[in-house]
Amino acid sequence: MATLVLDHFTDADSTSLDAHTPDTRPGSNAWVEALGNWQITGNKAVLAALQGWAQAHINSGQANCTVSVNAKSTTAAAGMGKDVGLLVRWASNGTYNDWWSIGVSAADDRFRIIEVNDGVSQTERAGAAVMIDTATVYAISATLSGSTITATVDGGNQISYASASMNQTSTIHGIIARETTDTLDDFLAAAGGAAAIGLPAGSLARMGVGI
Repeated sequence: MATLVLDHFTDADSTSLDAHTPDTRPGSNAWVEALGNWQITGNKAVLAALQGWAQAHINSGQANCTVSVNAKSTTAAAGMGKDVGLLVRWASNGTYNDWWSIGVSAADDRFRIIEVNDGVSQTERAGAAVMIDTATVYAISATLSGSTITATVDGGNQISYASASMNQTSTIHGIIARETTDTLDDFLAAAGGAAAIGLPAGSLARMGVGI
């Protein structure tokens, strides 16, 4: 396992995400606030104002890797574009952005992989019905391998899409949110199929694992 990017979002409250330095990163690569105003609050990445499809990303240096984050979804608004979790293989054609979203929705009680073309066209490529509580933090992990994206929430509820050819060589990954009360923490991009950085409290119990 080789850590590409690691960020616990430890910084002073109200620090802009693009002014924050990750714990580990390739060279001087920094967070880019692609959509929405992002900041650090309580050592977590949050939005300063509500924004649909809010996204922030960083160049990890590798397209094939495992990306994970601990996320809390608080939205009451249903529908794609309101999930919280991971942004992977982001790219811009100069006019529009394309990306893959792997996230959870408390409004839809759903975990899903979404393909977004030209910043407008949204297609759910894989999904699972999962009860998502607005007060609970969930560990979201995605393994990117060629044209296949495989994702889990809390180590289970695995979903996969094997025809993810869009932006297949993009090394830019990151986070998505919608509400100012959504939170993201412990972002990790790692080579070699690394597991999620750590499951939040309660995750093992939800997976049926005794501790």
